[in-house]
Amino acid sequence: MKKILLLVILINGLSLYAKDDLSLKTYENSRFEFLIDYPSKIFVNKEFPANGDGVFLSNQDKSVTLTPSGSHAIIVSDIKEIYKKYINWIEEEKNTQLTYKVQKKNWFILSGFKENKKTIFYEKRMLVNETLIGYELTYPTAKKKRYNPIIKILNKSLKKIK
Repeated sequence: MKKILLLVILINGLSLYAKDDLSLKTYENSRFEFLIDYPSKIFVNKEFPANGDGVFLSNQDKSVTLTPSGSHAIIVSDIKEIYKKYINWIEEEKNTQLTYKVQKKNWFILSGFKENKKTIFYEKRMLVNETLIGYELTYPTAKKKRYNPIIKILNKSLKKIK
């Protein structure tokens, strides 16, 4: 009986930690007019590039990173072309393996491994009115179960404003 009670207390404590861990903040990019929600207790470090195209977010030890960003897609304004270019860039990177790719009407997702499968990357990009918006999330493969649920939050909240 004591073991069951201890197990219930432990599970409840972990679920509270998980909920607390996922308190969300919104990053809004005024240059490319998009927003995305992110877990603020995980991504505690912020670095802003001078050009205002996005933000670099990371956890305390920088082993988990989130980079929401935007760019103009004036020269190449076809999502299929942009998708192919991203695939080529990823395939040219050393120690990177693309394991998942999907392209739909105005968006695509690319995912796989970096650093000889030590790190997972997940990238989503959307083309809206000649503006490419999206994010890249990287995290240790060993912590896949902890960080995979964050992808749903990011995908659901990524939006073009205006």
